[in-house]
Amino acid sequence: MSDDDKFRLLYDEINELKHQHAKHHSRTMFMLIILTCITLTSATLLLDTHHYIDLSVSALLLFLIAGFTSIYLIVKAYKFFASDLTPTNLPDEYQP
Repeated sequence: MSDDDKFRLLYDEINELKHQHAKHHSRTMFMLIILTCITLTSATLLLDTHHYIDLSVSALLLFLIAGFTSIYLIVKAYKFFASDLTPTNLPDEYQP
């Protein structure tokens, strides 16, 4: 097997790993976005019935949870798109 064939196989394997990682990441992000929307909707509905102090405290807690989840989503998305997914421990001749 020539060096070009080895490089092509390694490059294909790297691309497959990138694809699997991106698929898992997008599924997780989608679920977190849905949960954040549900949390914000619940908090808004609870704040709408503001005559009860217990409900507005619960709504504020839900807003805090949604806020922290949104910050987490933004940080994870930034780290994902800013990261270089190619392995760094490969020999120089196999670096794409």
